[in-house]
Amino acid sequence: MQVFIYEIIGTAFLFIGINFGRGNPAVSLGAIYMALMVTANATGGNFNLGLTSAVFLVEGKYRYQWKALILYTVAEMIGGYLGMSVSYLILGTDIAVIKPSDMSISITSVFFLEVFFSMTMMLTILHCKNSKLSLFKDNVPGFLAGQIGIYFGVSCIGKRTGAVMSPNIGFCNVTFVAMVQHRSDVLPYLCAYFFGPYCGSLIAGIFVKYVAVPTIKMIEADKEKRNYQQINKTVDSSFENQISRIHPMNNDKIKQ
Repeated sequence: MQVFIYEIIGTAFLFIGINFGRGNPAVSLGAIYMALMVTANATGGNFNLGLTSAVFLVEGKYRYQWKALILYTVAEMIGGYLGMSVSYLILGTDIAVIKPSDMSISITSVFFLEVFFSMTMMLTILHCKNSKLSLFKDNVPGFLAGQIGIYFGVSCIGKRTGAVMSPNIGFCNVTFVAMVQHRSDVLPYLCAYFFGPYCGSLIAGIFVKYVAVPTIKMIEADKEKRNYQQINKTVDSSFENQISRIHPMNNDKIKQ
């Protein structure tokens, strides 16, 4: 139950940051940082249905973690609506409306842009989360690297699509805005905002599980093999030197 509550709180913080930032990625990243400081030790700090599903896929413990997947999914949706509600109580109609700056852009274009940049963001985050894949052994620089990945995606497609890059952000924002502001112009993009980030996250998860992790395991196995061969060579050389000192006359025979 504590994990459920923490994930709701963290996701709500993220949504509040999005609404107050109104397109400023620095404010959103600040909200993510604050949410992580409060909830990361308890929940891992996902706040993103796509990330939750990608981690579930990468870890591969489907039999034992399917309940956790459902728990996190429900918590992230509730947290999204909670964050939108709090923001609406404070900001009123000034809440963020996630939509393309050019409403003539096709839904297909929005979908594929969200797929690609959600994938790049998620690849960065998943690599930072995995100690074997991350360049950093410390959590702090790893967290900063993940933040840079988010900033990159938001900066690239913020004006083109609204930079959702999270299924629950797109779903909760669009449906909440449609309800409280009685507007339907954003609803056509709802499917692209939900399934685009979700597909991008799953593609990143598949890549990490079936390409990145096996590759790093092969590299580590090769290093261990070389180290083992080096140790054996050192031991053999030491043994030969010891025998040579004891039996100098047999030195040539040993070398042969």
